[in-house]
Amino acid sequence: MSPYQKIAWFNLAVIALTVAVFLALIPFVGIERAKVAFILLILLAFGFVMLATERGRTIHDERDINLDRKAKVATFYVFIIYFISGSLYLGCFTGNDLIPRQVIINFSVIGNLVFLVAYSISILVLYDKEQILTDD
Repeated sequence: MSPYQKIAWFNLAVIALTVAVFLALIPFVGIERAKVAFILLILLAFGFVMLATERGRTIHDERDINLDRKAKVATFYVFIIYFISGSLYLGCFTGNDLIPRQVIINFSVIGNLVFLVAYSISILVLYDKEQILTDD
């Protein structure tokens, strides 16, 4: 398993844990206080520790870099679709041209999650597709 795949699985696990804790806290403390669960997203920073190189060992090659580039392009398209549709929704959200601060913060957090989930899934799909093509 490549380091990019490890990071992708780690990101998906952290995001799933964060969403599960958030949903579990809602009945007990309400939706506003349950947003504290998103502090678990700090764990995503440890995913990049997995990319640390060992002495004299190459952790990725040209194929990995090419797949990473393709995953970033796919993620960009997904994020643009989210951003445009979310912006249109926010524009229609209020009639007086004022968008509440919390709505913008939620839009940003959800956008970050969409970006990370799209990147992780595209990495896993591209590596799986590459493995299927090389096995034939």
